[in-house]
Amino acid sequence: MKVIKGDIKVLNYSPSAAAVHGKNREYLINGAVGADPGVEFMDISEIDYINSRTQAFKTGLLEFESDVRDEVYSEIKLHNWKETALFERDIDDMLINPDVEKLQRIIAISDVQTFERVRGHMLGLVNAKEDVSSRVVDIVNARFDELAISTLAPSKIIIKPIEKKVAVSTEEVDALRAELEATKKMMQEMMSSMKQESKDTQTSTAKPKAGRPATKKTTAK
Repeated sequence: MKVIKGDIKVLNYSPSAAAVHGKNREYLINGAVGADPGVEFMDISEIDYINSRTQAFKTGLLEFESDVRDEVYSEIKLHNWKETALFERDIDDMLINPDVEKLQRIIAISDVQTFERVRGHMLGLVNAKEDVSSRVVDIVNARFDELAISTLAPSKIIIKPIEKKVAVSTEEVDALRAELEATKKMMQEMMSSMKQESKDTQTSTAKPKAGRPATKKTTAK
């Protein structure tokens, strides 16, 4: 297969340079500039050698072009790379558009270097005023504190799904408002009628004031 026989592009989409040791030399792969990654060319034997001694390919710090990725990972026996490799382009999505699965993947990270990549993205997004929820920030910081204590202990962070609010249509809102207004008007009319009945009752049962009856004066003859 041609990809295995020739040099392979090793890509670094991180803004920071990445250094890895090959068989006979050290590679310093420049960081990305905008959307353009740092690039280095290696043959498959060199990639396999580096993979046996570092986590760079396993964690997704360094990656390959999409059309040769499956073949290269298969050749260096990283068959579960989809579970272990966290590519730069995926991190922002996990932070800005989190769900239970994405957050579980974040807290499952035990490699400190990989988690520092995630936390670095989070801080960059927050400083850029991007829409990163306080819940995500708290989870990332909590996992960061856990890894500072131990990289072996399982996380104690529990991710619970947030119940989504049911959307209400404009027509339903208008109908509810109309019903509320009708109920309010009916209550006002009822209260007015009760007040009037009370006044009528008081008028019909009113009694004259108590006192001695008036007497006629008589003139003596």
